Amino acid sequence: ANRLNISEKQLQEYKCGQSAIHSTLLYQIASILKVDFNYFFEGFPHSTPSTESNSQTIIRTDPEKPLKVLLIDDNEEDTYLTKKAFDASSIPVTLSSMNDGTESLRFLRNQTTHQSRPDVILLNLHLPKVHGLTILHELKQDDTLSDIPVIILSGSTNKNDISTCYQKYASGYMCKLFDFNLFKTNVQNFTRYWAQTVVLPNR
Repeated sequence: ANRLNISEKQLQEYKCGQSAIHSTLLYQIASILKVDFNYFFEGFPHSTPSTESNSQTIIRTDPEKPLKVLLIDDNEEDTYLTKKAFDASSIPVTLSSMNDGTESLRFLRNQTTHQSRPDVILLNLHLPKVHGLTILHELKQDDTLSDIPVIILSGSTNKNDISTCYQKYASGYMCKLFDFNLFKTNVQNFTRYWAQTVVLPNR
């Protein structure tokens, strides 16, 4: 107890299983007793959780599964360059594009399964008929779509635009760049983050 800098009462509680013990402390005890860390787990039965439990609690990801991205942008030239940037990515991506915000909402609301929905949405602010902020608001108010990350892809560097997008629950803000090589780098970082770093509902 002295070497662990804890009270004898606390040590007794650990011994009797009356108090949870941190793994770091368990390693220290193993070192003091000169035994392997696994010594404390010998004799315990290996439980096998049910299949139903596994399906609900264990995260399985497929790194080869393409990231599904929906681009909503009415600018044909920007759409073309964005597609070229994604084509250059070393990470597999399935990119779809739509040029109308209202039609995009209708399309997304007609997707009946998670498998048919995009993993991530790239949304331009300045769209015909309906502004991108309105589309963002509609997406985040829809219980069936609100879990899809929406990243704004805009030529605007206005601080108010950026702040407003985050206030309306955008998951990120990317600026359209004149330097295509730098834009390709940003797209590569984008795909790496959403495909390999975080865990998404569809993945």
